[in-house]
This record gives sequence, structure tokens and C-alpha cells, in this order.
Amino acid sequence: MGDLPTSDSPPNPTAHLLYDTKDTMRALNCSRWKVWNLCHTDPEFPKPREIAGKNQWFATAIEAYKATRPCRQYADSAA
Repeated sequence: MGDLPTSDSPPNPTAHLLYDTKDTMRALNCSRWKVWNLCHTDPEFPKPREIAGKNQWFATAIEAYKATRPCRQYADSAA
């Protein structure tokens, strides 16, 4: 029973961590244009929230998106 969260449990500090555009660019290792392109063309890419006049993403949503990307396939080296 000690594993169950209680009302006095400290909140998860990363549960609502927000990434701004620069953080998102770093997390995905891509350009601002690529982030913009993903927002407009990839239906699986999380949409940003407008918070304090800035586009921001939940860090957990960006990490989940990264985890769903397919692994790169390489040609068989024996062929």
C-alpha cells in the first residue's frame, strides 16, 4: 500500500513541464522551420498551446512523439 500516491505526495515536477519553440527544436534536433512544418503537416505531432503569447508544448507530448517515430531501416549488409 506504500506505493499508492497520497494527497501529501509531492507533485511530479516534470508532469507539466513546458517546452517553448527553442526547447522543442533542441529536443527534436531540428530547425524552427521543421517544427512549424510538423505542426502544419503531421497530424501526429502535438499541437502547441498558446501560453503567455508563446507557442508551448508539454514536454511529455514531445517525448511521446519522439518515442513513436519508426526506427531507421538500413539495407542488409550481406546483400
